[in-house]
Amino acid sequence: MERLLADLGGRYGDWDEVAISYRRSCSTVGRLVRVELSDETLTGRAVDVSPEGHLVVDVGVCLRTVAAGDVVHLRPVS
Repeated sequence: MERLLADLGGRYGDWDEVAISYRRSCSTVGRLVRVELSDETLTGRAVDVSPEGHLVVDVGVCLRTVAAGDVVHLRPVS
């Protein structure tokens, strides 16, 4: 935890670099996911994280931006 805080402290104010680093290390981006929302369930490929920190999911017909939901990583279909 100390290492994480020290690293973030060194990046304080350089939010573009923090966002790039986060996207690069995010295990969800690029994966097939199911997102369970309070009123619907989406299935698609997680393609990005918005500047606000929301997950962007390609559901086939459009991109959906998800602020909050349960995200499940799905196994690739062979």
